[in-house]
Amino acid sequence: MGKSNHASGKLAAVSLKKLKDGWHADGGNLYLFVRGMSRAWVFRYTSPTTKKRTPMGLGSIETLGLSEARQRASTLRALVKDPFNQIDPIEARDDARDQIKAAAKKRTTFKQAAERYIESKQAEWSNDKHRKQWASTLEKWVYPHLGNLPTELIETSHVLKVLQQNVKAKDGSIEGSFWNKRTETASRVRERMEAVLGWAKASKLRTGENPAAWKENLENLLSSPKKTKKVENQPSLPYQQVGDFMTKLKAKKGMAARALEFLIMTGVRSGSVRMATWEQIDYEDSIWSIPNENTKMGVAHKVPLTPQMVELLQTLPTIEGNSYIFCGSSKAILSDMALSKVMRDMHDKGEIPVKAVPHGFRATSRTWAAEQTSFPDEVRKAFSMHAVNDSVKAAYERTDFFDKRRELTEQWCNFLELPSIKKPAKSKNNVVNIKDVA
Repeated sequence: MGKSNHASGKLAAVSLKKLKDGWHADGGNLYLFVRGMSRAWVFRYTSPTTKKRTPMGLGSIETLGLSEARQRASTLRALVKDPFNQIDPIEARDDARDQIKAAAKKRTTFKQAAERYIESKQAEWSNDKHRKQWASTLEKWVYPHLGNLPTELIETSHVLKVLQQNVKAKDGSIEGSFWNKRTETASRVRERMEAVLGWAKASKLRTGENPAAWKENLENLLSSPKKTKKVENQPSLPYQQVGDFMTKLKAKKGMAARALEFLIMTGVRSGSVRMATWEQIDYEDSIWSIPNENTKMGVAHKVPLTPQMVELLQTLPTIEGNSYIFCGSSKAILSDMALSKVMRDMHDKGEIPVKAVPHGFRATSRTWAAEQTSFPDEVRKAFSMHAVNDSVKAAYERTDFFDKRRELTEQWCNFLELPSIKKPAKSKNNVVNIKDVA
């Protein structure tokens, strides 16, 4: 340990910085070791385990004053000299650190809890897209803030940090808070955080109230999502323009274009179309049977096939070893982005007057049916696979309006083959020019 040149007796706080290099005793096993500008407290004791003289660092005079150093040395000396249970202070310190590390390893972080929650709930979710959306939103918005934080330590302030984080525009500028600028997504993220933390509590990984809960918690700290920002519907193409669009779409090559064409005619969601298989097609009865796992509502659905749909299907190739009707590269299922890209490219080329998306055609067909046909609302809803209210279910619980839907679907497919509806043009005298009406 080097040469000792300490003097016996007590040290004075005012002279600690004036001491020369070496060991300076304060009594009671407490020493101040000085080397240059460094001054550190050391507790020197004989280990009950090894029987050797052992130094234990306590910290510098900058972090530990003289009185605090004496108190700590007194506590350690009691451990060493306990006649019934002598304890080596360094061994006790190391054991405590090991226990803390072990406890930390046992802690479940928010990311770990979320992954386990998603795994446990996959069987309930209608398709793989839902699971991916869960994972992607948490990855983007939550994990950077809460991913490595143990679930039992998460409080309302942490949840607010996620929901009020800044949102950047494409040019890097700050648009505003996540809650105010991406309200619909932020609301879903909050619900997902609440679900994960609820699962953590049920799994005995945390206790107390759920910090992501809305009722009697975040509702008092955030504006109502319904009032913060009006939910924007998916942009759609007006039905008056769909005829010309279909002509241009049919001229496009590629499986994504054919899938989009089939989606528009059937009025169903993208996932049901992309996951459609040849086994689901019944040419004899002209029916496409969608299994429950391929629908958003988790309920099997039958789509009447029109002559236009059958004609399209019969032009498509079948690939050995692949049952998907609309398959992408490497026999894989088409991605949702593939259909969107078709429309995005058409808009960029000026072939679509509005920036619409595939899902918007459900609104297009529903609007057409409401304004151009006399079919009741429950039939129109059933056509687009929307749930109907309880009173309608009670009155028509034994039918899915299939025959009526076939009539509606045939009229829709016939309408798609017509030229777009042109608005009557007016002459200078405010008189409609018949030649300008298509």
